[in-house]
Amino acid sequence: SGADTNYALITSGGNVGINEVSPTALLHVSTADSGVSPSTSADELLVENSAIAGITIGSGTSSTGNIFFGDSGDAAVGQISYNHSTNSFTFATNGAANTYINSIGNLGLGDSDPSEAKLSITGVASGDSGIKIDQDQNFYALHIDHDGVSNYHTIFVDSPTTTTGAVLQIDGCDSLTTGAVAYFNSGSTGLETSATGGLVQIVHDADSDAQVNNLLFIHNDHADSTGTTALKIQQDSTGPAITSTGNILIDADDKALVL
Repeated sequence: SGADTNYALITSGGNVGINEVSPTALLHVSTADSGVSPSTSADELLVENSAIAGITIGSGTSSTGNIFFGDSGDAAVGQISYNHSTNSFTFATNGAANTYINSIGNLGLGDSDPSEAKLSITGVASGDSGIKIDQDQNFYALHIDHDGVSNYHTIFVDSPTTTTGAVLQIDGCDSLTTGAVAYFNSGSTGLETSATGGLVQIVHDADSDAQVNNLLFIHNDHADSTGTTALKIQQDSTGPAITSTGNILIDADDKALVL
């Protein structure tokens, strides 16, 4: 008979090798040598191949496939679960599910049914921000490329309950030199002359009665702001710079209107 071939081996240190004569993990399953030495923080199981390597968890079509992370206090304190009946992932931390990926790849943070958005966030803790972007590089912190249906807003804030704060606030732009806090630009030639709005529209449709509701309020409030223009309109076409169907109130301590 020919020489024996070892398909499984147990070393003197207790490591088990399957198709591996020098197992470097407690259980080392090898198709071909990858050259990987496992970290001492993850050397209970090593599955390797010199090309594609993988592990399969097979479950019933209406069941889940699970990976649990446990300790002496909770055998399932961390969880990764795939539900075959809904084809969705659920992730849990501290024993509670909180992150979800549905069958079309929508991500829910706190939202177990993120069917309405590619990213849906709910259940934000008091005092926390829903989204925080810390960009230290010389590029955009947020870039929205909107090529969708023309009659939908690129950014939509739905019924905010803000009372004394601001719905949109841009603060601390103290490093500006030749830039701008807000810049709006459009090269559209299709903005019809019959359009009721403009590139920037401010609309207030509630009955304010005697309440003071300034649709546009500019306050140049600094001791060194003397001589600084609060509002400048440069109209390079033959049309009027300002038109109004109501009253225009100008309240200024210096020159009210310079033409």
